[in-house]
Formats: sequence, C-alpha cells, structure tokens
Amino acid sequence: GKTDGCLWILAFLGTLLLGILNGLALAVAVSILIVIFESARPQVSIMWKVRGTNDFKIVKEAKDGEWIQNVLILRFGASMYFANSTFIRDTIMTMLNATSPTTDDIEKESATPPYSSMQAVSYIVLEMTPVISVDASALRILVDMIAELKRRGIRLAFANVGNRVRRVFEKAGFYERIGSEWFLSSTHLAVVQCLTHQSKLAASELPCTHSLANQIEMKEMDRASSVSRGCNDDAKQSPRSFSKIPRRV
Repeated sequence: GKTDGCLWILAFLGTLLLGILNGLALAVAVSILIVIFESARPQVSIMWKVRGTNDFKIVKEAKDGEWIQNVLILRFGASMYFANSTFIRDTIMTMLNATSPTTDDIEKESATPPYSSMQAVSYIVLEMTPVISVDASALRILVDMIAELKRRGIRLAFANVGNRVRRVFEKAGFYERIGSEWFLSSTHLAVVQCLTHQSKLAASELPCTHSLANQIEMKEMDRASSVSRGCNDDAKQSPRSFSKIPRRV
C-alpha cells in the first residue's frame, strides 16, 4: 500500500543520508508511530446485507446490497483500548446523528444508511471479529454508550465476539447487564434477533390499541343506549300529556 511504499522510501533515504543503523532506526520508529496512530483511530465501517444471501459485508466491498430497516450494522477495525475507545464511541454517535448520505459518502464509507437518523435507528449491531481484546477503559466507555443508547430507545447487539473478549465481558457482567440473547455468533443471527425483538414489541402494543378501541366503542354504545332509552321514555310519556288536554264540545 501507500504506507508501505512511503516507509520503504524513508528507510532508503535515511540509510543513504544517515547511515544504515540510523536509517533503519528511523524507519522502525516511524512504523511504530503509524501503528499507534491507526490503532488509536480504527476504521469503523458500515455493513449491509448482500442480496440473495445471509452474508453481511462492508458497503465498499459489496456494491449490490440492501439495508436492514431500523438496524445499523458497524464493524470495528481494531481492538478496543484506552487510546481508541472514546474515538469509537464518538464515531458511532456521529453516525447516528448523520443525515442521509450521498453516493460519494457511501464510496468513502463515511456516511450512514439513508434511514439512519436518530429517530429511525432502533438497533445497532457491532461486528466484533477484528476485536481481539478489550481493556477496562473500553469497558467503561461501552457501559456509558449502552446507557446513552438505552435512553434514546436503541438496543445494542454484539456479533462474532471472540473467546478472549467474551471472557472479559462475562467477568465485567456484560451478559447480565445487556442480556445473553444480545450476543450472537454471527451477524445474520444478530440481525434476526433485532427483527424478532422488534416484531414482539409491535405485537405487544396491539392488545393495548385494541383495548383502547374497545373502550371507546363501549362508551359510544352506552351513549347510544342512553339516548335510545331517553327517546323511549319520551314516547311513553307523550300519550299522557295529550290525554290531559281538554276536548272541545
């Protein structure tokens, strides 16, 4: 890549101008700085479903894909630790607050799906395959982010969590805090869990709607019955009133 080419040129020039040891030491130092910088600002990519399959890939890698309604799928490009956890949280929040992307934004992987305004996104799936370790600072950031998302009515699901990260989550009480059903072995299963939960929520709201409609209907029926009884009473009383009128001789 470009980075490797630049490092090769730097090592060549450093060796030529500063000597072999100094040139190589300069190249190694710059390489370490680049690794630290990239790990501190990892790539957070948006994923979508490849049409006709159950596979999910980064938008840039799969041109023919489709969004999952109300579900935002994100993939981290590095492990989570104190140097990048805040950046990851801020990136997720920025994506949630972003407007509809343009074609150029999608190509650059810097935009969110068209439906991903804060009001539309109800679930976030974190694809954790590249994440091989999580430290205490990252756990604290995750806890705060989960609380903020819960306040906004957004559920967080984890997919493809490695054994090492899973053990850290278990010790930190993540499974009890979030629920073990939100940790899935694949991105497809995580999306299925989100859609199933959404369907259950919609189904649970239906009885309340029906009961409210039934109450309104019963009130209307009672009102109609009272009006009908009032009319009947007036009809019964009308002959008596006519009988009191004196007849003309």
